[in-house]
Amino acid sequence: MESKQTNDKLLKTFLKRQAIKAALGERSQDHLPSLSAVRREEDMFMLPALPAQEEERERSSSDEEEQEEEDSRHIYQGDFYEDSNSVDINSEEFSAMPPEVKHEILKDMKEFSKRRRTMYHTPPEV
Repeated sequence: MESKQTNDKLLKTFLKRQAIKAALGERSQDHLPSLSAVRREEDMFMLPALPAQEEERERSSSDEEEQEEEDSRHIYQGDFYEDSNSVDINSEEFSAMPPEVKHEILKDMKEFSKRRRTMYHTPPEV
């Protein structure tokens, strides 16, 4: 929306300048640049587009990694919910997991132990 308004303003300004130049004729000594002659400054943060094959390869590899992490987390969570003591955080399998998955599992273990503690012990009434 904003770009359309900007384009409209630029076009109106250009047309006004052209009308003034035509009205003044040759008496005008000012050189008015044309729209095609005005150079746009490149956005310094603009990145070149990825080639289609590379983009697809990157997308599929990241999807596969996410799926593997999720699968390993679900497998481990299944074991955990069956018996929370069955999780061996010193095992090679646990050590090989990505840090994000380890963090989630440890966080779940902590939350599960909190819930279990409050199930058996009623909180003191204030």
